[in-house]
Amino acid sequence: MQGRMGTNHFGPERRESAEERGRRIVAERLSELGLTAAQLEELPANATVKVQLARELRRQTTLSLKRVAEQLGVGSWKYPSNLVGAETAKRGELEFGI
Repeated sequence: MQGRMGTNHFGPERRESAEERGRRIVAERLSELGLTAAQLEELPANATVKVQLARELRRQTTLSLKRVAEQLGVGSWKYPSNLVGAETAKRGELEFGI
């Protein structure tokens, strides 16, 4: 979808745009780190790069935790949610919706 999202755009269009943006963010970070999608998937769910990516995806997109977990190759959406929350608490930051 190109251009701005308007009030006449409904669920499927908005979801598709969020997923496209999420894929772009993941691809950019992987490129920066010199990793492939297959290598990312092989990493454990608690790998720092996955936790940071999950955090970034939640901040910059409207993707659900379930979709974030799918994009990062993590089985359950609850685990990345807990890891992101623990990292946030460790940093002393206050975030809502994660």
